[in-house]
Amino acid sequence: MLFDGMGRPIASASDWFRHLAVGGKTGEGTLEQYAKTVRNFVEYLEENSWLLEDVTDRILRKWRNRDHSRRGCKKKTCNAKLGVIYRFFLWAQSRGHFSYIIGVPEWSPGLAPPIAISIVSNEKRPHDRSADQITSDILFRVKGRPRLHVPTAEEMDQAYVRLSEVKNPAIAMRNTLLFTGAEITGGRRFELLGLRADQIPEWNVIYDLSEDDKSYPV
Repeated sequence: MLFDGMGRPIASASDWFRHLAVGGKTGEGTLEQYAKTVRNFVEYLEENSWLLEDVTDRILRKWRNRDHSRRGCKKKTCNAKLGVIYRFFLWAQSRGHFSYIIGVPEWSPGLAPPIAISIVSNEKRPHDRSADQITSDILFRVKGRPRLHVPTAEEMDQAYVRLSEVKNPAIAMRNTLLFTGAEITGGRRFELLGLRADQIPEWNVIYDLSEDDKSYPV
């Protein structure tokens, strides 16, 4: 639940949090970040004596600029926070907490909503509304990182050499094993670094799995 500065529950935000929590599609860590973002936004509104129903693109731009200039938030982070607020308002409006506060500019002829957005459907998941991309004129323009090329065999060999150059042979073995795991499984960095010794089977199990050409889920 989210409370305002007077200790009163904010129904729209609290209902959204519960909706996300019981829906089963939002992880606990993601929900926590959403809650922090909405709380940060509501606190900013209260500092300026604004209510949630007063929010416009102008207010969102001021909040974005405050976080970027005074708090040092990166442009990509500011955009992500705006995305959370957009999704909150869209859901809250669909449940009747707000009326005509967010939508596409051409939603009503000759009248633009206070929060104007554009919604782009995901071509791979056209019927999944949760996969839609929300864009807006107040989002920072951020250049995407260039995609790294697939390492060549020579580059992989050089990486193994560098990993095994440490003086401690146990650390060298650990490094090369982790890198081999990444190469074979395609696991992400945090997945590999989160591996625990108790998740690795005993040697006799490993030998049996190897002989039967079977995998071991972790």
